[in-house]
Amino acid sequence: MPAMVPVPATLPERPTDVGAQVNAAFRTFGTHARAVFAPALAGQLLALLPYLAMPEVGSEPAAAAELLDWLARPATWALLVAVSVAQLHLSCVILYRLGCRGRGRDPGLPASFQHGLQRTAAAVASLLLYLAGLAAASLPFLLLVGLAAASGQGALSGLLALAALFSCALPVWWSLAAGLALPAVVLERRGPIAAIGRSLALVRGSWWRISVVLGVVLLVHLAVSMVLGTVLAIAAMAGLASAPGTGGPGSGWMLALQLLLSPVNALLLILLFSGLLAVFNDRVRAVEHAASGG
Repeated sequence: MPAMVPVPATLPERPTDVGAQVNAAFRTFGTHARAVFAPALAGQLLALLPYLAMPEVGSEPAAAAELLDWLARPATWALLVAVSVAQLHLSCVILYRLGCRGRGRDPGLPASFQHGLQRTAAAVASLLLYLAGLAAASLPFLLLVGLAAASGQGALSGLLALAALFSCALPVWWSLAAGLALPAVVLERRGPIAAIGRSLALVRGSWWRISVVLGVVLLVHLAVSMVLGTVLAIAAMAGLASAPGTGGPGSGWMLALQLLLSPVNALLLILLFSGLLAVFNDRVRAVEHAASGG
């Protein structure tokens, strides 16, 4: 067990209301973001590696075929898998150090990296289980959409489309119900199946509270992301206008622009994890409080 250095705690020691959880999320971000900024930025820079390996293409059909050929190569998929696993490891590092610091104890960056390495395999397995569950929950929606499209434009098609709309609740439910699995893997050293079960148990009965807290954090995240997306789109159109045929995803100036945006994206990731930890901490505290008869 690494030696812990006392730091200001930002996650409450007792279960709290929604407003206090939102406040805890932003306090955790504001107080501890600097401590995990390096691994968060490293993850954003790793995401640029596939773009560096991507052929520089324009908008011609031949260029599109070249890009598809690059995507079909086994080496490309190996690179994508390696980058994804490395990013998940860095997510474990961020969650562990951010979660420990939120409770007033800092294990330090080296110990956090070591802990992240120990939990990466379980994190990968829990993510695969999460994605499998999400795919299964999405099947009714996809089936109903297909039936609605095949039935023409009559009343049956409208009913199927309405049913498809309501079936969207299933993947939304699963995303929320299993969304606390990664903190359970990292902070509680649970296996992938046990982490999914832990998440389901923690979320049960607190759907609206968790939805509101994460919703507020996501709204801030989306607002900043929309501004960044607008800037990126304007820059892309300006680049295409000034140098036609050079605006492909592998072009150097697009990589430079994404490199400039990497620090902001790293901060947004830390903000999301801060919201996730605020919810996770509250639900764990609630279980502990109930178990102690408080």
